[in-house]
Amino acid sequence: MSEVRSTSSERTVRRLGVHVLGAADLDRKPPELAEGLAALEALSGDEARWRELTRPPQLVSPGGRRYAMRPLHTVVEAGCDGLLLVATRQDPPHRGDTWPLAELVGPLLRRRGVAARTVEVETFDLNGLRTAVRKGLGRFTRSAPADEVVLNLGGGAKLAFVGALLGLIQAGWTPRLLDPPYEDEPLVPPRELGLKVSLVPWLVRTQGRFWPRCGSGSGSRARSPSGPLVPCRNSRSQSRAVVQAAIA
Repeated sequence: MSEVRSTSSERTVRRLGVHVLGAADLDRKPPELAEGLAALEALSGDEARWRELTRPPQLVSPGGRRYAMRPLHTVVEAGCDGLLLVATRQDPPHRGDTWPLAELVGPLLRRRGVAARTVEVETFDLNGLRTAVRKGLGRFTRSAPADEVVLNLGGGAKLAFVGALLGLIQAGWTPRLLDPPYEDEPLVPPRELGLKVSLVPWLVRTQGRFWPRCGSGSGSRARSPSGPLVPCRNSRSQSRAVVQAAIA
Protein backbone atom coordinates (compact mmCIF):
# COMPACT_ATOMS: atom_id res chain seq x y z
CA MET A 1 0.00 0.00 0.00
CA SER A 2 1.20 3.50 -0.78
CA GLU A 3 1.98 5.61 2.21
CA VAL A 4 2.60 9.25 3.02
CA ARG A 5 5.13 10.30 5.61
CA SER A 6 4.81 13.70 7.20
CA THR A 7 5.42 15.75 10.29
CA SER A 8 2.80 16.06 12.99
CA SER A 9 2.12 19.76 12.45
CA GLU A 10 -0.41 20.56 9.73
CA ARG A 11 -1.00 23.78 7.85
CA THR A 12 -2.62 25.11 4.73
CA VAL A 13 -0.18 25.32 1.84
CA ARG A 14 -0.43 27.99 -0.82
CA ARG A 15 1.24 26.03 -3.60
CA LEU A 16 1.63 22.26 -3.41
CA GLY A 17 4.28 20.87 -5.73
CA VAL A 18 4.21 17.26 -6.88
CA HIS A 19 7.66 16.01 -7.77
CA VAL A 20 8.75 12.57 -8.98
CA LEU A 21 12.22 12.01 -7.53
CA GLY A 22 14.89 10.81 -9.92
CA ALA A 23 18.59 10.64 -10.65
CA ALA A 24 18.45 14.10 -12.27
CA ASP A 25 17.90 15.58 -8.79
CA LEU A 26 21.44 14.42 -8.07
CA ASP A 27 22.73 15.54 -11.47
CA ARG A 28 23.25 11.91 -12.42
CA LYS A 29 22.08 9.54 -15.11
CA PRO A 30 19.73 6.75 -13.93
CA PRO A 31 22.46 4.04 -13.77
CA GLU A 32 24.46 6.37 -11.49
CA LEU A 33 21.69 6.87 -8.92
CA ALA A 34 23.36 4.78 -6.19
CA GLU A 35 26.64 6.62 -6.67
CA GLY A 36 24.89 9.97 -6.39
CA LEU A 37 23.03 8.88 -3.26
CA ALA A 38 26.27 7.78 -1.61
CA ALA A 39 27.93 11.09 -2.44
CA LEU A 40 25.02 13.09 -1.00
CA GLU A 41 24.84 10.96 2.13
CA ALA A 42 28.60 11.37 2.69
CA LEU A 43 28.22 15.14 3.02
CA SER A 44 28.00 16.42 6.58
CA GLY A 45 25.13 18.67 7.61
CA ASP A 46 22.08 20.21 5.99
CA GLU A 47 23.88 23.15 4.42
CA ALA A 48 26.43 21.01 2.60
CA ARG A 49 23.71 18.72 1.26
CA TRP A 50 21.51 21.61 0.20
CA ARG A 51 24.41 23.27 -1.62
CA GLU A 52 24.93 20.03 -3.53
CA LEU A 53 21.23 19.67 -4.38
CA THR A 54 21.08 23.24 -5.68
CA ARG A 55 24.35 23.20 -7.62
CA PRO A 56 23.74 23.99 -11.33
CA PRO A 57 23.40 20.72 -13.26
CA GLN A 58 26.06 19.50 -15.66
CA LEU A 59 23.90 16.92 -17.43
CA VAL A 60 22.67 17.96 -20.84
CA SER A 61 19.35 17.25 -22.51
CA PRO A 62 19.19 15.07 -25.65
CA GLY A 63 19.14 18.35 -27.54
CA GLY A 64 22.48 19.33 -26.03
CA ARG A 65 21.18 22.06 -23.72
CA ARG A 66 21.64 22.34 -19.98
CA TYR A 67 18.89 23.23 -17.56
CA ALA A 68 19.33 26.19 -15.26
CA MET A 69 18.60 24.09 -12.18
CA ARG A 70 17.85 20.57 -11.13
CA PRO A 71 14.22 19.39 -10.99
CA LEU A 72 13.87 19.38 -7.19
CA HIS A 73 15.52 22.78 -6.92
CA THR A 74 13.16 24.08 -9.60
CA VAL A 75 10.00 23.15 -7.72
CA VAL A 76 11.32 24.74 -4.51
CA GLU A 77 12.31 27.93 -6.33
CA ALA A 78 8.82 28.08 -7.84
CA GLY A 79 7.48 28.99 -4.41
CA CYS A 80 6.05 25.62 -3.42
CA ASP A 81 5.60 25.70 0.35
CA GLY A 82 4.31 22.12 0.22
CA LEU A 83 5.85 19.17 -1.62
CA LEU A 84 4.57 15.69 -2.35
CA LEU A 85 7.67 13.67 -3.16
CA VAL A 86 6.92 10.61 -5.28
CA ALA A 87 9.45 7.83 -4.68
CA THR A 88 9.67 4.17 -5.68
CA ARG A 89 10.23 1.34 -3.18
CA GLN A 90 9.67 -1.94 -4.99
CA ASP A 91 9.64 -5.55 -3.79
CA PRO A 92 12.07 -7.00 -4.64
CA PRO A 93 14.18 -3.83 -4.43
CA HIS A 94 15.31 -2.28 -7.70
CA ARG A 95 18.55 -0.38 -8.15
CA GLY A 96 16.56 2.54 -9.54
CA ASP A 97 14.34 2.91 -6.46
CA THR A 98 14.32 6.48 -5.18
CA TRP A 99 13.00 5.88 -1.65
CA PRO A 100 16.51 6.29 -0.16
CA LEU A 101 16.71 9.70 -1.84
CA ALA A 102 13.34 10.65 -0.34
CA GLU A 103 14.60 9.66 3.11
CA LEU A 104 17.49 12.09 2.65
CA VAL A 105 15.76 15.08 1.11
CA GLY A 106 12.38 14.88 2.87
CA PRO A 107 13.67 15.74 6.36
CA LEU A 108 16.04 18.30 4.87
CA LEU A 109 13.18 20.10 3.15
CA ARG A 110 11.05 20.03 6.30
CA ARG A 111 13.85 21.58 8.30
CA ARG A 112 13.92 24.34 5.69
CA GLY A 113 10.25 25.09 6.29
CA VAL A 114 8.69 23.13 3.40
CA ALA A 115 5.75 20.87 4.24
CA ALA A 116 7.33 17.88 2.49
CA ARG A 117 5.82 14.42 2.47
CA THR A 118 6.70 11.25 0.62
CA VAL A 119 4.37 8.87 -1.16
CA GLU A 120 5.57 5.33 -1.87
CA VAL A 121 5.23 3.74 -5.30
CA GLU A 122 5.43 -0.04 -5.01
CA THR A 123 5.42 -0.79 -8.75
CA PHE A 124 6.99 1.43 -11.38
CA ASP A 125 4.27 1.33 -14.00
CA LEU A 126 1.40 3.58 -15.00
CA ASN A 127 -1.11 2.10 -12.57
CA GLY A 128 1.34 2.05 -9.68
CA LEU A 129 2.29 5.68 -10.17
CA ARG A 130 -1.25 6.88 -10.80
CA THR A 131 -2.67 5.11 -7.75
CA ALA A 132 0.11 6.24 -5.43
CA VAL A 133 -0.19 9.88 -6.46
CA ARG A 134 -3.99 9.87 -6.27
CA LYS A 135 -4.02 8.42 -2.77
CA GLY A 136 -1.04 10.43 -1.59
CA LEU A 137 -2.47 13.72 -2.76
CA GLY A 138 -5.83 12.93 -1.17
CA ARG A 139 -4.20 12.28 2.19
CA PHE A 140 -2.03 15.36 1.94
CA THR A 141 -4.84 17.76 1.11
CA ARG A 142 -7.26 16.32 3.66
CA SER A 143 -4.86 17.20 6.47
CA ALA A 144 -3.17 20.23 4.87
CA PRO A 145 -5.47 21.92 2.32
CA ALA A 146 -3.76 23.42 -0.73
CA ASP A 147 -4.74 26.49 -2.74
CA GLU A 148 -3.22 25.08 -5.95
CA VAL A 149 -1.27 22.06 -7.15
CA VAL A 150 1.76 22.24 -9.44
CA LEU A 151 3.24 19.24 -11.26
CA ASN A 152 6.92 19.46 -12.10
CA LEU A 153 7.34 18.79 -15.82
CA GLY A 154 11.02 18.07 -15.22
CA GLY A 155 10.59 15.33 -12.63
CA GLY A 156 11.60 11.81 -13.68
CA ALA A 157 10.85 9.68 -16.71
CA LYS A 158 8.02 10.37 -19.13
CA LEU A 159 6.05 7.40 -17.78
CA ALA A 160 6.37 8.79 -14.25
CA PHE A 161 5.17 12.22 -15.34
CA VAL A 162 2.08 10.82 -17.09
CA GLY A 163 1.28 8.50 -14.18
CA ALA A 164 1.52 11.42 -11.75
CA LEU A 165 -0.62 13.62 -14.00
CA LEU A 166 -3.35 10.99 -14.26
CA GLY A 167 -3.26 10.52 -10.49
CA LEU A 168 -3.75 14.25 -9.94
CA ILE A 169 -6.66 14.36 -12.37
CA GLN A 170 -8.30 11.37 -10.69
CA ALA A 171 -7.83 13.08 -7.32
CA GLY A 172 -9.92 15.96 -8.64
CA TRP A 173 -7.15 18.44 -9.43
CA THR A 174 -6.21 20.12 -12.68
CA PRO A 175 -2.59 20.99 -11.91
CA ARG A 176 -0.50 23.76 -13.28
CA LEU A 177 2.63 22.52 -15.08
CA LEU A 178 6.01 23.74 -13.99
CA ASP A 179 8.45 23.96 -16.89
CA PRO A 180 12.11 24.04 -15.73
CA PRO A 181 14.13 26.73 -17.53
CA TYR A 182 17.21 26.08 -19.61
CA GLU A 183 20.46 27.71 -18.55
CA ASP A 184 19.94 30.65 -20.92
CA GLU A 185 16.47 31.35 -19.49
CA PRO A 186 15.58 33.23 -16.29
CA LEU A 187 16.18 31.12 -13.22
CA VAL A 188 13.17 32.33 -11.25
CA PRO A 189 10.33 32.14 -11.42
CA PRO A 190 10.24 29.04 -13.60
CA ARG A 191 7.47 29.16 -16.16
CA GLU A 192 4.15 27.62 -15.23
CA LEU A 193 1.97 26.31 -18.03
CA GLY A 194 -1.79 26.21 -17.67
CA LEU A 195 -3.04 22.66 -18.31
CA LYS A 196 -5.56 22.71 -21.14
CA VAL A 197 -8.68 20.58 -20.74
CA SER A 198 -8.05 19.02 -24.17
CA LEU A 199 -5.05 17.19 -22.72
CA VAL A 200 -7.22 15.16 -20.35
CA PRO A 201 -9.14 13.07 -22.94
CA TRP A 202 -5.93 12.64 -24.93
CA LEU A 203 -4.24 11.07 -21.91
CA VAL A 204 -7.26 8.91 -21.15
CA ARG A 205 -7.33 7.60 -24.73
CA THR A 206 -3.61 6.93 -24.90
CA GLN A 207 -2.85 5.52 -21.47
CA GLY A 208 -4.04 2.00 -22.30
CA ARG A 209 -2.38 1.72 -25.71
CA PHE A 210 0.75 3.85 -25.56
CA TRP A 211 2.09 4.55 -22.10
CA PRO A 212 2.32 0.99 -20.73
CA ARG A 213 4.83 0.25 -23.50
CA CYS A 214 7.08 3.09 -22.38
CA GLY A 215 9.67 3.06 -19.64
CA SER A 216 11.67 0.09 -20.87
CA GLY A 217 14.16 2.22 -22.75
CA SER A 218 13.46 0.31 -25.94
CA GLY A 219 13.13 3.44 -28.03
CA SER A 220 9.95 2.13 -29.69
CA ARG A 221 7.47 4.58 -31.15
CA ALA A 222 3.69 4.88 -31.02
CA ARG A 223 1.16 7.19 -32.60
CA SER A 224 -1.11 9.20 -30.33
CA PRO A 225 -4.75 9.46 -31.48
CA SER A 226 -4.49 13.21 -31.94
CA GLY A 227 -0.85 13.85 -32.67
CA PRO A 228 2.31 12.78 -34.47
CA LEU A 229 4.61 9.91 -33.67
CA VAL A 230 5.92 10.25 -30.14
CA PRO A 231 9.17 8.47 -29.16
CA CYS A 232 9.24 6.39 -25.96
CA ARG A 233 12.29 7.82 -24.24
CA ASN A 234 12.77 8.56 -20.55
CA SER A 235 13.90 12.18 -20.48
CA ARG A 236 12.68 15.53 -19.28
CA SER A 237 12.82 17.08 -22.72
CA GLN A 238 10.69 14.24 -24.12
CA SER A 239 8.09 14.80 -21.37
CA ARG A 240 8.00 18.45 -22.33
CA ALA A 241 7.66 17.60 -26.03
CA VAL A 242 4.81 15.16 -25.41
CA VAL A 243 2.82 17.69 -23.42
CA GLN A 244 3.42 20.43 -25.97
CA ALA A 245 2.33 18.11 -28.80
CA ALA A 246 -0.78 17.07 -26.92
CA ILE A 247 -1.95 20.62 -26.18
CA ALA A 248 -0.99 22.09 -29.54
